[in-house]
Amino acid sequence: MSSPRQRLAATRSRAAAAWPTAVHWGAWVLRLMALGIGLLGLIKALATITGRSVVWLVLPIGDPLPLLALPQVNQAVPFGTYLYTIDQLPAWYRVLAATPGIVGAAAQVAVALLAATLVREIAAGRAFQPKARRRLVLIAGTLIVGGVLQALLDTAAVGVLDYHTMSFDQTGAWGGIYDSYTILTIHTPRWPVAQIVTGVVTAVIAIAFRDASRLEEETGLVV
Repeated sequence: MSSPRQRLAATRSRAAAAWPTAVHWGAWVLRLMALGIGLLGLIKALATITGRSVVWLVLPIGDPLPLLALPQVNQAVPFGTYLYTIDQLPAWYRVLAATPGIVGAAAQVAVALLAATLVREIAAGRAFQPKARRRLVLIAGTLIVGGVLQALLDTAAVGVLDYHTMSFDQTGAWGGIYDSYTILTIHTPRWPVAQIVTGVVTAVIAIAFRDASRLEEETGLVV
């Protein structure tokens, strides 16, 4: 009969053997998450830029989308039977309206892929090595820069839409928006504060890893 110490050692051995497999599957889960986020972001971007349905959910593929489907619109209650649709907006504005979502999705995809490689480095015992530290720095930079850029683009898109929809002097492609809805409200510019803060925290962790790496090197030299 084995002793408690032997059983504990056996349990640790099994856990150590299972760890690489768990990390491998975890890395693949992150990659699949990146793929899903990328596809969803692409679908949303295409729908906004074209102003038409690109997947068969509520509307058939190719049908014009109502103004409420625009990412910057919060509420749109139509007046009468006439419905102003996204494809009636100027093409340049539809691109602008889609860019915050494109930037946000691209940042999330990049972070998920970088995190997958970082997890493998840490599992291999190379947490303080240059490659792992570079991944942390890239993750932090992607979160911060991506978040700020997404916020600035959304602020611009909201400002343009607010100016044209609240103005009585509507001409060209903007004509008819004001008279088409009894209630039309627009989102305030959305700043991904949590994403930016996470990026700052990740940057702090990267600095801590750098200092730990230096301490590890100095310890090795002393030994």
